[in-house]
Amino acid sequence: MSAEPLSPERRAAVMATLEGMPSLLAELDITLSRGDVISSAGSLGYVRATRVEQALPYNTGAAKAHRDVRAVLTDYATRVSAAVAQRVPGTAVDQARFLVRYLPQFPDDSDVVAGLEDALTEVVRSAYRVIDRPETLASVGNCECGLGLYARQDIDIVRCEGCGAVISVRHRRRQMLNQVYEVMGTAAELARLMPDGLGGRISAERIRQWARRGRLPSHIVDNRTVYRLGDVIELCAPRRSNRRRSA
Repeated sequence: MSAEPLSPERRAAVMATLEGMPSLLAELDITLSRGDVISSAGSLGYVRATRVEQALPYNTGAAKAHRDVRAVLTDYATRVSAAVAQRVPGTAVDQARFLVRYLPQFPDDSDVVAGLEDALTEVVRSAYRVIDRPETLASVGNCECGLGLYARQDIDIVRCEGCGAVISVRHRRRQMLNQVYEVMGTAAELARLMPDGLGGRISAERIRQWARRGRLPSHIVDNRTVYRLGDVIELCAPRRSNRRRSA
């Protein structure tokens, strides 16, 4: 049975999910084997404790999630193995790597990949729900339907709870960064907008100095001198590199 062909973005999201499968399986193994610990909250979210604070009971939900993930990987690895005349790997991790290696050979409307996106999304979401460590979620903007989207830092795809659309987190974060680059503001406004993650703290006077020296383009809007945030971020990039080399 043929399925609707995957778009390039959705195809990339499927491959990214498969590439991250070893990490997900390792998380499930930790939860399943009672090797996880109770996490403590800090200023940057939840972190793994340095010692076992409390043994966790056997997690039947993790066992089911592990079985479901293995079933999907085995199903599609078997389909691919028949098409490429290669033996199906024995472990779930190796099956995920097997799919990453051979799936690019198949067109988006091939029966081999039919249903893979939905199957992967369902089992991955279920798996993360039963992992004992709380998830640290970050906003990745809004879906086209208007609902806010949130994802873990290490997740590559997210499904909208409203309309069911599958979104590539990498692509969405890149879009958000591009939008940030186009923000215009005065030196004082941009100095307040410059968090460490966007190039490091910088003073309004430093921004003005760059403009006076011809390093930073300026623009007149409504009788105000404004600058493009992306230009300021790029000027901060060498400063970050220098700090890393001197560390």
